[in-house]
Amino acid sequence: MLPAFMTIAAFLCFFTAPAGAAPAEDARADSLLDAKEASKFPAIKKMIENWRYSDAFSAITEKLNSKDALSDGDKLSLYINLSVVLKMLGKPADALVNIKRAREIDSSSEVCLYYLALLSLSTSDIDSARSYASLLKETAPKNPWAYLINASIFAFEGRAKKAYDEIKKSVRYERDLFEARAFLFSYYKKRKKYESARDELKKLMKLSPNFEMAPFFNSAGFADRKSAVAKVKSEILYEYGNLMYNYFKNPKTALKYYKQSEKLNASHIKTKIGMAQCYALFKQNDQAAELLSEAVKLNPEDRIASGFYDKLSVADSAEAFVNLNINTLKAVAMSTKFAFCPGCGMANGLKAKRCSNCNKSMSPPRETAKKTSAAEEIEKKTESIVNPEEFSQSDEIEQKYDRRLEDGIKNLETGEFEKAEQNFKDMILLMPDSPEGYNMLGATYLATGEYDVAISNFKHAIALNSDFAEGYFSLGKAYELKDDPKKAASMYEKALKIDSEYEEASGALEKLKRRPR
Repeated sequence: MLPAFMTIAAFLCFFTAPAGAAPAEDARADSLLDAKEASKFPAIKKMIENWRYSDAFSAITEKLNSKDALSDGDKLSLYINLSVVLKMLGKPADALVNIKRAREIDSSSEVCLYYLALLSLSTSDIDSARSYASLLKETAPKNPWAYLINASIFAFEGRAKKAYDEIKKSVRYERDLFEARAFLFSYYKKRKKYESARDELKKLMKLSPNFEMAPFFNSAGFADRKSAVAKVKSEILYEYGNLMYNYFKNPKTALKYYKQSEKLNASHIKTKIGMAQCYALFKQNDQAAELLSEAVKLNPEDRIASGFYDKLSVADSAEAFVNLNINTLKAVAMSTKFAFCPGCGMANGLKAKRCSNCNKSMSPPRETAKKTSAAEEIEKKTESIVNPEEFSQSDEIEQKYDRRLEDGIKNLETGEFEKAEQNFKDMILLMPDSPEGYNMLGATYLATGEYDVAISNFKHAIALNSDFAEGYFSLGKAYELKDDPKKAASMYEKALKIDSEYEEASGALEKLKRRPR
């Protein structure tokens, strides 16, 4: 069975920009398949690009079986492309046979070594996969795909930390390699480093994948490339919505991405449940129940959908549903900690009557007296909560949050501490459960010499997320400035335990150890 860490890395092989932004089709890293040895036959390459794998298979085998004289270069290219086609058709063992034939022609080919490692891994021959991956690293020590396939091997074995170390090397040589960024997102989310996971998703939005080279990916279950793109885009949009709802407590932005996800894949059950949570949080239980009913029809055995779709009229049941993380089945404290404005999505105090951001009433919208069809009623309720045009406006919560962070950092760097302080306080109001705002606010107080206040904020950041490495590093700097090297070292060590690649923490710890006692 494919480990969960690799499942998401294999599946998240495409992401596009949000609605209204231009997709970055030119941002993908150069493919090994663009190498001369693999692209000698343009017509065949075009068939592969268009996912016409059956046509490509026929064209390749026809050439290999023809009586025409073929050079070694011709055969090399044909065997490589045949391996790619068979891999995408879900036949890794047959693909492996042909890539071995290609390597007999050119033993130093990077393309051959990559596919030998990838296909050996796909057929569970770990020793061979590791051997070919090592040869690829020796042959091309700066090839990012060499580290990606090595990471895939470690992940297959369940050695996530080793996989992470290899992926960091891959990104070092190619920052815009989609598959590597997908690995990083999965790693950070699993370790509750939600700010880092969010950053990786933003990078993925600007990149394109390489289906043919992605580990464990094939075309089975997809009619064509377009349908594959749609389903994988839907999954990523769901992941972004999930982060916004459960960890950044921003249900309006979450709903935006859930809606985009459902538009691309109407059968995505978790997306429907996520949308239902947002509507239930905004007191639109009829809309929420309708979505849960659709989810139950898709899968009657889904625990969440079947457990809540007919119980949202009960207050305790609705509250339990709203506060549920649908991935972990743990409470996320949405309705029990904050009241969210149905207009702008801002988190307010539970007893707030008007929103502190847009000044709109916090009371749920009145039910319409006019009887309409179910479809019209749902549409009307949807429009009363969220106007799709609002998502592109400059006052979107997430955009505000990012701007406050950017402005705060600039003000901090230029010594305008009062402005920076206000910027970071605004961040906390926008996303009250994100430790980033408290960490940056603490950094401001640290810069002004208010060490105890800074420490209080850093501790608050860690309380929100115990795996927030940056918070421990900040605490270490604060204790170091207070001349408490023992506590400082302890904090740096905790930061490194969470993220062994945290260069600032390792440097600070080494410097601290060299201090004369």
